Amino acid sequence: MSRQDPEVAVAGKSHLAVAGAILVCTVPAALQLFQTFWRRSALGSIADQPGGWLGALLVIVVSAIAHEGIHAIGWSAFGGVRLKTLRMRPTHRGLGLAAQVKTPISMAAYRAGLAMPAFVLGVVPVTLGLVSSLGLCVLWGLFFLFECITDIALLLATRTVPAEAKVVSHPTSLGCVVT
Repeated sequence: MSRQDPEVAVAGKSHLAVAGAILVCTVPAALQLFQTFWRRSALGSIADQPGGWLGALLVIVVSAIAHEGIHAIGWSAFGGVRLKTLRMRPTHRGLGLAAQVKTPISMAAYRAGLAMPAFVLGVVPVTLGLVSSLGLCVLWGLFFLFECITDIALLLATRTVPAEAKVVSHPTSLGCVVT
């Protein structure tokens, strides 16, 4: 939380830079692990994309919607809020949606909901691809992790907020408000 406004935690450029650096290091590491395990490049799996470029575009659109839905499911499961009390607001970034929690939940539940898309759409597919030789799975998982850059930045920005603090999503910025 910033010293100027202790009631708001917002991810800034420095948080995004650190999140980006983490992800930039993750990609070559995962690709190298795949190559070490399977003696071939995961990048060669791009040709295996079902539906070609149209199939890839469809996966991107569906994953963006699923990403926000996974936040909502996480906040509902960990924070105990009803799904219909969560809001999907239009944004000027990305594909235009952002899930928001309007009912106060614990910071721990908020963080869990923030982290769920990175785990479900990123870590699980990368791990599955690494252990099963599915290079395309590794590539999509890494792409989905990049979709989570703002989530990772917000996790970094909220690291000093106590786990038991009650929070709601910030109405306009990438952050939360301590209630």
